[in-house]
Amino acid sequence: MTVVNRSLVRKHFAGQEPIGKRIKAGLPENLNREGILPPGANEFTWLTIVGVVEDVKLFGLSQEIPPVVYMPFAQSPKVAILRNSWAIVVQANGDPLKLAGAVREQVWSLDRGQPIVGLGRVETLVADSLRQPRFGTLLLSLFAGIALVMALVGVYGLVSYSVAQRTRELGIHLALGAGAGDVLRLVLRQGMALVGVGIAVGLLIALALARFLSSLLYEVQAGDPATFASVATLLGLVSLVACYLPARRATRVNPSEALRYE
Repeated sequence: MTVVNRSLVRKHFAGQEPIGKRIKAGLPENLNREGILPPGANEFTWLTIVGVVEDVKLFGLSQEIPPVVYMPFAQSPKVAILRNSWAIVVQANGDPLKLAGAVREQVWSLDRGQPIVGLGRVETLVADSLRQPRFGTLLLSLFAGIALVMALVGVYGLVSYSVAQRTRELGIHLALGAGAGDVLRLVLRQGMALVGVGIAVGLLIALALARFLSSLLYEVQAGDPATFASVATLLGLVSLVACYLPARRATRVNPSEALRYE
């Protein structure tokens, strides 16, 4: 009897009821060659599927989940190279490492010469597998934060310069009866128009380069619409703040002074 994962069911029993089906496991291609294993190593017995379990990321988050067969130890191939590493998972209330001594004694009660390579938490194993992608994500986040600050400073500087260059024009608007709100909207509209063009160009470039970041993504597509929409919204809001500050200053222009401005 055996328990299989959902990837195996999708691949070999799509649209069928897998419980009760019989399967026969085999060796991977890199081992199933003459001279690598002793004769008879590939002689597996037929197994009946008695259960289906969820997929587990066995080889890292970025790796595809292969079809997996879980079989009783007594039915597994009796070849040393295929039995060179076994793991025991213990569920415990509280700190599981406090049970380390009891686990060792249980293993050694079955085989005193059995070496125990190491003991650790499942959380630690998961964290170790995520260390490299987390470091890459941290660096990218740092660079993205710096880029966001630079964009904020750049937009603020550009709009401030534009307001300074148009002091006379804004003063004429105010002298002819335009309200502070009118001037505010005028400056914001023109500033955000430039920001909109920049965001559109940036999104196109990001879509073209997103495939290079695929190895750092988990369960998120390189062209995920929600991600691009949220980033564009964030940039828009930050740029709006950067435009608002000089636009608000433009509403305080004194018309008489602006008309004398050179």
